[in-house]
Amino acid sequence: MIADRYKQLMLPYLEHGAPWQSQGHEKIPKLYGLPVGFSEPATVVPRWDIINFDLEKEPGVPTQYRYLKIFE
Repeated sequence: MIADRYKQLMLPYLEHGAPWQSQGHEKIPKLYGLPVGFSEPATVVPRWDIINFDLEKEPGVPTQYRYLKIFE
């Protein structure tokens, strides 16, 4: 989740994908292959005046993390 104030700045860099790649009619924008969403305006949720982004990760240890093998 990225703060709404960066939406216009980020839009040119987002990948929107082809219609056949999404399961529904909705195309989820991606940045470097990761799904991206924008927050509500800071007037609605005041914490977005301070926070620039909120990263959500899947629980657990990654099973196919290619950079771990560099250090083994």
